[in-house]
Amino acid sequence: MMSAEAAFQLGLDALRQGREEEVIAPLRDAAARYPDRAELWQVLGLNQRAAEDLGAAVESFRAAFRLAPNDRKIAQGLAQCLSEAGVAGAAAAFEHAARIAPDDLEIAQGMIAAIAAEFGPLAALERLRPMLQRHPEWLAGHWLLSRLIGVSGTPEPFDRVLEQAVRQRPGNADLRHQWLFTAMKRRDWNRAIAIAVDGRRLFPSDSRFGWSEAACRSEAGDFAGASALYERLGPIPDIGNGIYRCRHWLRLGEPQRVSDLAAQVPDPALAEPLFPYLSVAWRLLGDDRLAWLQPDQLVGIYDLRAALPPLTDLADHLRRLHTQVNEPLEQSVRTGTQTDGPLLSRAEPIIRHLRGAIEGAVRQHLATLPPVDPKHPQLRHRRDRPVRFAGSWSVRLRGSGHHEQHIHPEGWFSSALYIALPPGLGGSDKAGWLTLGQPQDSLGLDLEPTRVVEPAPGRLVLFPSTMWHGTVPFAEGERLTVAFDVAPPRG
Repeated sequence: MMSAEAAFQLGLDALRQGREEEVIAPLRDAAARYPDRAELWQVLGLNQRAAEDLGAAVESFRAAFRLAPNDRKIAQGLAQCLSEAGVAGAAAAFEHAARIAPDDLEIAQGMIAAIAAEFGPLAALERLRPMLQRHPEWLAGHWLLSRLIGVSGTPEPFDRVLEQAVRQRPGNADLRHQWLFTAMKRRDWNRAIAIAVDGRRLFPSDSRFGWSEAACRSEAGDFAGASALYERLGPIPDIGNGIYRCRHWLRLGEPQRVSDLAAQVPDPALAEPLFPYLSVAWRLLGDDRLAWLQPDQLVGIYDLRAALPPLTDLADHLRRLHTQVNEPLEQSVRTGTQTDGPLLSRAEPIIRHLRGAIEGAVRQHLATLPPVDPKHPQLRHRRDRPVRFAGSWSVRLRGSGHHEQHIHPEGWFSSALYIALPPGLGGSDKAGWLTLGQPQDSLGLDLEPTRVVEPAPGRLVLFPSTMWHGTVPFAEGERLTVAFDVAPPRG
């Protein structure tokens, strides 16, 4: 018989190794044998959460909380699981955790997110502002404030509080760089350039400001200024700046340099963020490797209507989750809203039904893939692990709404599942259709999509997360979808 200590260690090891499915049953047995050991219910809940079974994780954390209501990590774990499961009471649970650990900013961040989900972004803003007054150097808090301002529809400048914090602490380079990062996410390139120029002057040894200024100048159309600065900066320090460098080369009509840069990163895992730009470079160069990178089998179209909940019921449920006014600051949505939090982790029966249908389609898709290829961003992964999601959400586009062309850097395969569509989509301009393979307009390239897909209620489209995708604007009505990123398998 396993001791309580051994069971607890088994659970911790499984979390580190991605083996949560294997240990849930023995952990459940151990918790039943030692029902007064809060840490066993806690580690069981953590493994259930890792398995994305949030309803079960909530119950395990509730059992742990009854035994140890003043344990900070248990209180935080319960609150987090309630929030991700979409269960009422998450904000109150975070409030309790915050009373136990009033200076824990990770708990504070979760509390603000839960308040936004339960009571709306304006209520979350009201709670967040005094926190930032007490913790003016809290970078994650400033980013959260900027996002909430963006989705709430308030006329306040997105970075007013952050600018004030920077002005009051001119020697804090990290705070100034957060201001720069936020302006870049807002695509306010001129403002970002001004912040970066001041940053270079104030912190001449901090290369982040020079690399960001070069990137912003290219994004703003100052190609000569960007090129001159890039030449002075020297070798590319990391993949993040390598992406901006690739964007600049593509704007200059130098795709070969993009291809050459990727060849210098031999590890496919490290090179993966470059593949969207490689696909463009190889297309411009007429390189046969494009067919290797994006074979037709990587895109799948599945009719899930028979497997889904009634679409009218699902649409009504999703609409109630769209509590934001505007699109998120950092996302591809234009003229619409996007739900926050992991949609497919929610515990409502209709969402569990939706998730089951999606998981079946993902498993079907993985079974059709070409053989494993260790150098390929999608095909290098094993296909025998449980389906997990790196993110999931719903998007509600209004008239003239669309998705800008983009990619999903955290995913393995990405998706579009159509729930409700406006009448009159299609026509000669393919209004409302999904486009694949067309790079962002901001790269200045005259390239058409390699494929377009017609939406239909209940239709799921799966495609590589490294593939450019977007949508064609439509005139009027509502376009309601579910989207998710399949997570690369662990282990």
